[in-house]
Amino acid sequence: MADLVEWAADLVEPKLRGWLHASMVPASLSAGIVLVCLARTQQAALAYYVHSVTAWLLFGTSAVYHLGATARPSCVASTTPTLF
Repeated sequence: MADLVEWAADLVEPKLRGWLHASMVPASLSAGIVLVCLARTQQAALAYYVHSVTAWLLFGTSAVYHLGATARPSCVASTTPTLF
């Protein structure tokens, strides 16, 4: 029974992590827009912008990595190799 639970956890966990990170991309985008608009100085606006872009890249890359070929359209998934 324990082996079955471990197998199910290994199967589900990366996909769930990918969908959570995919949902954070628009959230970080909207939060970044709000922070840049509310910045009091240009230096603060630049810092918020850089932070927001790196958050998009982090969550977007992680989502693509964890979702893998399952989130790609079939025409793309059949022509592009995956790393795992």
